[in-house]
Amino acid sequence: MSEIDQKILENAYKIAKTKGIKTKSALAKKAGTTPQTLNNIQDGTRSMGKSIKKKLADALHVKESELLPAGSATPPPSSTEPPWELKALITSLQSNINALTDRVNALKNYTEAQESRLLEQKKQIGTITAALLRCEEQKDFLPLGTLRDTGT
Repeated sequence: MSEIDQKILENAYKIAKTKGIKTKSALAKKAGTTPQTLNNIQDGTRSMGKSIKKKLADALHVKESELLPAGSATPPPSSTEPPWELKALITSLQSNINALTDRVNALKNYTEAQESRLLEQKKQIGTITAALLRCEEQKDFLPLGTLRDTGT
């Protein structure tokens, strides 16, 4: 089922050989399981589970963490860190969150710039409107579509 389980089993076989356990059957017997169970784990048709990993570690007189592939040690159960299986997923999610945060910040900056531009345009419209009202009060205002005769 799991490539990690297969690597753990490979490590167990290597350690077993250094301890004089020469066959998979002998390792299975010493661990209190069957050769078929170990074969199924090796074939990927069965997952190892914590109990088998513990039995292998106990049979080989090693810590369970010594069976793990290099770079995949699990934190102790009392740790607040996530299990090793979730670390890659968490890292990926954090990366996605960071990318989304960057996009949100860029949109926020763009929105603020647009709002500032609109505010400036509103001020200009207000200034033009005030000027037009002053012109109308002074009777210098020409309605749209009319031209003042300048005598030319």
